[in-house]
Amino acid sequence: MFGIGTGELLVILLLALILLGPKKIPEIAKSLGKAVKEMEKVKTELEESVKEELNPSRLIEEKEEEEKKSSGTGRKETLS
Repeated sequence: MFGIGTGELLVILLLALILLGPKKIPEIAKSLGKAVKEMEKVKTELEESVKEELNPSRLIEEKEEEEKKSSGTGRKETLS
């Protein structure tokens, strides 16, 4: 986890307990949990958005539709 060993994690938790006190730690942990959950949600939405935008089959379909529209417009102009 973040390249932190067990010993370092215990030191950080002990310092947090000393500096913040036992009453504040649950509140801070709850806030951190919510923040991490929100960041994971944003990350997932961003990944899905990027995958959708870079979807090769979607890009091919859009290109084909564009070609159909441009070729269809050209036929109408030559027939008129």
